[in-house]
Amino acid sequence: MLYCWVQTQLFVDEHKLPVVVVDISSLDADARPGALTPRAQLEKLIDVIVRQDPVAIGIDVDFSPLEKAWTPRGGPQFFDYVRSLPQPVYLGVHRSRYGGSADWLGVEAYQNLAVNIVVPADDNREMPLWIRRGASEPCIQMAANLLGFRLDTEAHQKAARGGEGTACLPAMSVALAQKYPDREAHPVRWPSSLVRPFHEELIDGQNRVYAGFFFPDYSPARYFLEQTSSAVVSDSDVQLALNPNLAGLKGKIVLLGNTSWEKTPDKYPIPPWQKEVPGVYFHACAVYTLIKGPLLEITGGARLGLDLLLAAIILLVVSWLRLHYSGRTHDEVAAHRVHLVLTSLVILVVLAFGYWLVRFTRILWTDALLVSAALLCHSLLGKQAERGLNWARVSGPGTWRRVVFDKRKEDK
Repeated sequence: MLYCWVQTQLFVDEHKLPVVVVDISSLDADARPGALTPRAQLEKLIDVIVRQDPVAIGIDVDFSPLEKAWTPRGGPQFFDYVRSLPQPVYLGVHRSRYGGSADWLGVEAYQNLAVNIVVPADDNREMPLWIRRGASEPCIQMAANLLGFRLDTEAHQKAARGGEGTACLPAMSVALAQKYPDREAHPVRWPSSLVRPFHEELIDGQNRVYAGFFFPDYSPARYFLEQTSSAVVSDSDVQLALNPNLAGLKGKIVLLGNTSWEKTPDKYPIPPWQKEVPGVYFHACAVYTLIKGPLLEITGGARLGLDLLLAAIILLVVSWLRLHYSGRTHDEVAAHRVHLVLTSLVILVVLAFGYWLVRFTRILWTDALLVSAALLCHSLLGKQAERGLNWARVSGPGTWRRVVFDKRKEDK
């Protein structure tokens, strides 16, 4: 819930989105008599897009070989066509993502076209940056400028030793974001001991396969949905139906994928509304994040220190104000009103601080709501506790003894 709330606080200019999604659900996935082949349909659509001068093109379709055979859309002929284009085009890899560079698209010569298109099904709050076998240094070097962090040269040189056979499959978002010329520079403002832009996990212990993950900004997802263009297919031709909200594709990153609900094999709930959408929109949000600036995760130690520091400041300020005011009045009702006003003021300050931190630094500090809820509960429980203590103080310890003694007499 907190993560979804944080996603709603990020600013998006829907009129200047650097990514455009094109629906290719109408393209034939299998050969059909009297129609262009699936490969020819895709080539014609790419030709139309290339003429509008986009920055780069990504195709959210699995081009991994099928049991040593090519897919209807893939194969050396299509791969050579892609490499001949003036704009870079990246092809999705799913089935062979854990293999070596020669396995991704069947031939090692095409490894530079391959990108990972997996969307984590278990926890899609994060998206992959890479999948690697071998040393980590090539993958981290690739993402360092995108994520805005410094490399620990000595540590990464140590990790790179014995790195022969290293295979680093970049995610679709990483490959496309690197090609965007107007990508904002992400200066290193925070030490790695306080925040981290990514983390790496072991996903296949037997083959020692690792994956890097980061937090995408999902706030532009609904605008990508609203601005989706589509391919229009006839038996002998393919045209692009550009969305009315778009002036063109010049200077844009174009993502091709299936967005039709019936033809989309991968649909996942997307934050913050948890509505199921096709996987291509996850990739669009991931590219947008790496262009505009990554979301930063607070490390465990820094998060604990920030929470304790904030709690200590709040406790000292509220305690001082309560003591200062309590010495001036003996009216219990008035004192409780002041305590409630002070607590409400502190809650507003905490929420404002959390909003500022997320919106302007892109640091995912979700504890603002937790701290506010704790302060509210503390105020309510403190009032009840004071009433109980006052009753006990007025009644005296003999009251409890009389109650227990009378109860025992009734039981007898």
